Amino acid sequence: MTPTQEDREAAADYFALLHGETSNQSVNARRGNMDDLPTVQAFMRHRLAAEERGAKMALEAAAKVFEAEADTWVQTPLRGAMKRKGAIAIRQIDTASLGAE
Repeated sequence: MTPTQEDREAAADYFALLHGETSNQSVNARRGNMDDLPTVQAFMRHRLAAEERGAKMALEAAAKVFEAEADTWVQTPLRGAMKRKGAIAIRQIDTASLGAE
């Protein structure tokens, strides 16, 4: 997977703190010349993990909405059952596939 410019900027800022803003590491990281470097890769992995956590939280919130709506359909049990099944389906979504290109 390729780092984003934001990943590169984060790594470059880190290098700038260590070695100065005009250091070779900082400049080259910003240019994308150091994408394979463990530091740049670590910033990328951190971003991906944060995005996945956010996606899981959003899906859980959506599932809770479906469950709450299911409880309002007491007079039409079929619709309530469909909402509950929707909540189950939402929770089964693989968050890793959401960012797949």
